[in-house]
Amino acid sequence: MKSQVPSLSGALRIKCLVRGRLACTNRSRAGGQFYCLQYTRKGRHVTKYIPPGQVGAYREATENYRRFMDAVDEYVEEMSKDTSEKIRKEAERCRQKAKGSKSAPRSLRRGS
Repeated sequence: MKSQVPSLSGALRIKCLVRGRLACTNRSRAGGQFYCLQYTRKGRHVTKYIPPGQVGAYREATENYRRFMDAVDEYVEEMSKDTSEKIRKEAERCRQKAKGSKSAPRSLRRGS
């Protein structure tokens, strides 16, 4: 897990990010390209028009968001593996403890 922490801390330093995907169509009235930002938020599809002068900034921001989410996914995956391993070890320790204490001492048995 320690190897993943630096990538997550680097992702946390990203200052500019935007959720979604930048899409381009050729349907503007002037015959040029039309850009929009598309994403889903709380189960609803959202589309926003992006002015041509802001496309580069939005492209960078959506790429930063993708990198951030990749780093978060890696971190969660690593934490899930570590947690599963800890749970497995704890269960094994409890089984060993229960296995060793199954037989009661003779003085505590019935009929002795």
